[in-house]
Amino acid sequence: ERALLHNRDLLAEGITAIPGCELISSQDPSRRSGIVTFRHPGHDPGSLHERLRERGIICAKRGGGVRLSPHFYLSEARLERALQVVRELVSG
Repeated sequence: ERALLHNRDLLAEGITAIPGCELISSQDPSRRSGIVTFRHPGHDPGSLHERLRERGIICAKRGGGVRLSPHFYLSEARLERALQVVRELVSG
């Protein structure tokens, strides 16, 4: 559980640091889960989802945004790669 929440927090902090990205997932500590859902107002969630998948990022289109599931077994390097791809796609 600790590793999962660590990965979730790392991903959530990284997403909020990307200009324009908004977390949809609750930030309430009592409601945290191993899921990070976000959106970017300048990008259609379906299109962003498809472009992420084309770049090898496993994600889903959910709740008006894109859902990432940072499982406990994922390395920080894989999470950083996902964040880098999101940065590239929303800034371009």
